[in-house]
Amino acid sequence: MISWTTVQSLLLFFGPILLPKVLALYRSFCAPSNVVPVPLPSSTARALNLLFISAVLSLATTLPYFTPPNIFAQTASRLQTTDAVLFKRLSVLRELTPLDEAIRAVFSIGGMDARLLYMRFGPDTLTSCPLTDPRDTGAARAYYICTLPSLLPPHLFHGLILGLVTSTYIAGYHAGRWRTYATIASAGLAVIELWMLGNYDHAVNTGTHASWEINAFFWRLRFMRCIGVALVDALLGLVIYLSATQRAFVTPPSPAARVQASTAQIESALMRMNMLGGLRNAVLRNRKLRGRMEQFWSLDEQIMADVLTDQEVLDAFRGAHGTVDRSRLKAEAEMLVEKTLGPVGADSASTAASGAAH
Repeated sequence: MISWTTVQSLLLFFGPILLPKVLALYRSFCAPSNVVPVPLPSSTARALNLLFISAVLSLATTLPYFTPPNIFAQTASRLQTTDAVLFKRLSVLRELTPLDEAIRAVFSIGGMDARLLYMRFGPDTLTSCPLTDPRDTGAARAYYICTLPSLLPPHLFHGLILGLVTSTYIAGYHAGRWRTYATIASAGLAVIELWMLGNYDHAVNTGTHASWEINAFFWRLRFMRCIGVALVDALLGLVIYLSATQRAFVTPPSPAARVQASTAQIESALMRMNMLGGLRNAVLRNRKLRGRMEQFWSLDEQIMADVLTDQEVLDAFRGAHGTVDRSRLKAEAEMLVEKTLGPVGADSASTAASGAAH
């Protein structure tokens, strides 16, 4: 059904789009990373659930219950089988429907051409298209136009689902960053199906002599569409999950985002300091609160003095103090003092470090 030339054309079209993402995925798995995976956000989890439902529904439409019947496959008949024999076999298997009667009428008018077009466009288009007759020279083009109203809605619905899933307001940033690629994939599926249907030569079934040799193009194309939609949903769900949990496709925040985050932290710290200063002023200005504060610190000093006079506490304190490497602690204190106060004199740094170590 798909020639090597077609595969090359598809690779040339989608290769520049998909290759950078494939390389990024490979590098993210192979290269060491110190990024810690994070839990999946609830908004992204809802988007993944919607993608899962879409993929399941797409796979469910491939079941025989949802698939238009192929009377030649049901009766194991050849395309050259006469109408009487064909529908007699079908009536033995099940009761004939109005659609079967409409197909019989088209077959009786169009003959072999109608059967070939049936394999290409399916039963609904063949029986409901008002633009042409199977015997006309340009019947294939007219049937192709009549197929579009039934062919495009599944792709439009799939594009709507992908749009909701990759919406920043609904699914968050990690899903929204894949919006462009999801749109390209959805549109690509529609373009591929339209191209394959428009360029298929239904005359290839003319020389078939057995039922298993018939190329049921309409049913195969429909099956490929459902599988393609499910694969797109599965791949999109995978990349959204990996990026949302920081297991792959991790992008550092932009300078503007880092500046904004730092500014927000500074503003939050300044707000807390202002609140603490206002609370301290209120406490110091109120005589009753100031007295309670002094009472608290006096009681705390008395309790700590009682604790430090206990023999068991003193023994434990001496034991812990004996295990401390005083020289290492002094060196670390000197380094901290130098980083905090800048370049100062050796004596000053040593004195401050000794005080910090003690």
